[in-house]
Amino acid sequence: MNAQKIAAAIAAAAEARDAADAGIFQKNLAAYTARLKKLDEAYREVVANAKSKTLIFADRFPVRYFTEEYGLDYYAAYPGCAEDAEPSAKTVAFLIDKVRQGGVPYVLYIEFSNQKMADTVCEDTGCGKLEFNSCHNVSKADFESGVSYLDLMWANVDTVRKALG
Repeated sequence: MNAQKIAAAIAAAAEARDAADAGIFQKNLAAYTARLKKLDEAYREVVANAKSKTLIFADRFPVRYFTEEYGLDYYAAYPGCAEDAEPSAKTVAFLIDKVRQGGVPYVLYIEFSNQKMADTVCEDTGCGKLEFNSCHNVSKADFESGVSYLDLMWANVDTVRKALG
């Protein structure tokens, strides 16, 4: 939903600088918004049909707006994106307990993570781990091959489907 707002703001700014091509910007915005709406529908369908509504991030947590938009609960090893602290033993034990109590099939980690926390939780609980791309970064190979925001977010649809059971 935020991506739709951002796309509209970008189109408006482009129109302000180039009024002659406003029709092109509006046409492109409409096409992109339609694709974003299909993505949104896919997430809503996954959440509506999920066994669970809780995601466990055994990593940093840069997707609060995402979980709020789709009515998901979450637990995370870190309160945000900062890399300046390590989670306490109490936090690690809490996440492990949440995975065990909820029968959580997968914990999530974000792109470019060292995955240490996810590995720790997986080793102790037997669950699997999946990458959730926060769309803040792409690898050089993804960038060079033209991977887009939509590509990453569609991959996340499958990740969320598996993680919610």
